[in-house]
Amino acid sequence: MHPARHPSRPPAHRAMGWPLAVLLLCGVGAGCSHSGEGDEVTQKTAQVVAVKGTDLHRVILDPQAVQRLGITTQRVPPRTASSGAEVISFDALFYDDNGRAWVYTNPAPRTYVRHKVLVDQVTGDRVVLRAALPPGTAIVTTGAAELRGAEYGVGAE
Repeated sequence: MHPARHPSRPPAHRAMGWPLAVLLLCGVGAGCSHSGEGDEVTQKTAQVVAVKGTDLHRVILDPQAVQRLGITTQRVPPRTASSGAEVISFDALFYDDNGRAWVYTNPAPRTYVRHKVLVDQVTGDRVVLRAALPPGTAIVTTGAAELRGAEYGVGAE
């Protein structure tokens, strides 16, 4: 298996890019700011709101940010009949600093929430998951690195 495709190691392009993500999200001259009030970070183009009872956050973008970042989503397909496995696009997958695999779900318009997944195997641009997402769940396929940067407040003053 190619080292960049190993499920326990994030590919180099997935571990980098947070500063770029913040520049794209905030836009040149738009600025980002931290509210300084607990778990909520407010940016002119994004709001990051804690999900009660979890360590997760809801990233809510304004329409211009979604367009500027080129965020795209796809619906999780039903499990395959032959194996019962759930297969998603490799582009939807990213790893945190501890090697845990995640996707961003899109539960409401312009709203994104990290969701932990367990990877069984990666083959080319397909990821077979051990722990399933409900079929029909919208997941981000383009823009996950930018959402991660927004969620963690990279570049916030």
